[in-house]
Amino acid sequence: MHSTLDLLDKLDSQWQLGSRADLSALLEMVPTDHRREMCVEICAADLEWRWRTSAARHQLNQTFEGEHLSNRPRSVEYIRYLGGLWDDPDCRRRILEAEWSVRSVWGDSPDVDSFATQLPDRVDWHLELEHLLDGIAPLIISVDRNPEPLVCRIPSRFVLGRQNSDEPSPPAWIASSNRMIVKEIEYRNLSREQIRFRRTRAQEIELSNISANVGVLLHCGTLLPGQRERVATPITIAIDQCEIEIAIESKYY
Repeated sequence: MHSTLDLLDKLDSQWQLGSRADLSALLEMVPTDHRREMCVEICAADLEWRWRTSAARHQLNQTFEGEHLSNRPRSVEYIRYLGGLWDDPDCRRRILEAEWSVRSVWGDSPDVDSFATQLPDRVDWHLELEHLLDGIAPLIISVDRNPEPLVCRIPSRFVLGRQNSDEPSPPAWIASSNRMIVKEIEYRNLSREQIRFRRTRAQEIELSNISANVGVLLHCGTLLPGQRERVATPITIAIDQCEIEIAIESKYY
């Protein structure tokens, strides 16, 4: 009996030798009593190899002759291989998440809100996709402030503002509330909750000015109260003498 690792090794070996994997032949080796788990794993791995190989060879608009799958496939193209498993919500989610991850790294960096519509009945699935980006391409915030600069990882959603009376001196990261403090409590040109950040693509963040009356100067202009804007990373925000940069951790991109 073939295990999942055995079949994944066979798939990897075929791709590493420079030829596409024979997906149909591999799936025929899957034991009937493990079909649900193994078929999805193998299809997800094949999807990843196709996007990686396409990016490496710059064959973005070509297909392998005689195949039903493109070089940059979507999950839906694997219906012919998955059959009824595609109708299983968990199986469909797993291969969609594989597509999301590989496209975010080697592909066209899809938008989280658009991609999430593919599972409309899964509540807060867009939050799960955002969290996946935290592992794929972690964000780093750098607060250039004398005498205490700060550099740390940040999650897909957080808020930036000034200090509350019971909070540490800025700059400081408050993990319990996903909140970054960049100015002291007496600094009135910044609200306690000034900007809400949300990850929307691997290299894009949505900024929402949630302050009632304070604008914020960005490198590309001023974000007024109530305004929302999506910007590519790295992002630079200037607040008084404090400069804040948000970027993807360098070893990941």
